[in-house]
Amino acid sequence: MAISRMTIMGKGAIGLLYGSIAAETLGADAVEYVMDDARFERHAHDRLKINGSPCELASVRAGEARTAELIVFAVKATGLDAALDEATALVGPNTRIVSLLNGVTSEQRIAERFGWDNVVLATAQGLDATFLSGELRYSCAGHIHLGAAEGTAAGVVDDIADFFERAGVPHIVEQDIRHRLWAKLMLNVGVNQTTMVFGGTYGSVTTDPEQVRCFVAAMREVRAVAAAEGVTLTEEELTGMFELCASMAPDGMPSMAQDRVARRPTEVEEFSGTICRLGQKHHVLTPQGQQHSLQRQSPALAAGVHHAGLFQHGVHLDGLRQGGIAGLDGLVQYELGVVLLAGGLQRTLGGQAGDGEDRALGGLHHRAVGSGNALLHGLGQQGAVGGVVALEDLAHAAEQQG
Repeated sequence: MAISRMTIMGKGAIGLLYGSIAAETLGADAVEYVMDDARFERHAHDRLKINGSPCELASVRAGEARTAELIVFAVKATGLDAALDEATALVGPNTRIVSLLNGVTSEQRIAERFGWDNVVLATAQGLDATFLSGELRYSCAGHIHLGAAEGTAAGVVDDIADFFERAGVPHIVEQDIRHRLWAKLMLNVGVNQTTMVFGGTYGSVTTDPEQVRCFVAAMREVRAVAAAEGVTLTEEELTGMFELCASMAPDGMPSMAQDRVARRPTEVEEFSGTICRLGQKHHVLTPQGQQHSLQRQSPALAAGVHHAGLFQHGVHLDGLRQGGIAGLDGLVQYELGVVLLAGGLQRTLGGQAGDGEDRALGGLHHRAVGSGNALLHGLGQQGAVGGVVALEDLAHAAEQQG
């Protein structure tokens, strides 16, 4: 089957990047962005840019879209269910389906709706795209890695790869795509969540000692869980992922860090949520992942508190230092060290705090000490990343009470 048109669900960094490449090569008619009515109306007057140039790629309402030849899901994990509903009328018996969502669970969810025959396993890797305030910026497009799942029909991967080749979309056909998906998950669990919590970038997460520690610790937990799932990820691959991030534009940010800036829900459930559940299933300790999972939907955003703001106002995290392994049952004990610097909870160090931030910081002052012991004994996990997240939770609670 020769594919002539790509239908894309999602007009963010991934969707815009690969859609714009295909449109530039084959013409705008080769790409169709589909949205539900509410989203279409909300974005009808957007004036998008790609690397500073206007983007003229149009969107259509789901009710007016044509049956898809190739449908690419490029939404956040939090938006997949809605995208599947919109796609139901677009998927025909020969529609090829690619998911570029993060994690290792989206294809199963898609196949439960449409069957496995036309679904491939895929992931986008190596790109440094940033999409904020209506502008996509990137210097490296990376590649779409794709391969057959156990239930993928013969010829489906070849059909998609042929279209990508003609459209100029960089891609690699993998013989062991499941390994590639887990390798990408290892990267995402490390870099996405660390940069989100620290307010970091590709530059800081590969140079700042504490961010590097959290980044690498989270990736090593994924290695252990992957092994229990029958996927071998090597230390060399872990190092390669770190070096890949170090090669990115230093001021670039992965998707969760961008979510934080844009105050959007994050994919922490798809990352640490998955690893923590599988870790529990296989009796693999995942302390770094459990701390990442604390932030769930990034509650501090509602209070106007962000990591940089916490440091700006003098909140210093001095640990969550590992205390050791207690007994053969593998229980891990940690010490929580939180130091609130004198005067740091007042709006004095580097600018005015917003009302929500002021209330949240005030809440931290009153609640941090009393909640520290509960965090220590109730969570039993470690990591400075988790310390920041725990304080964000307290800040959110204070804002709600204020």
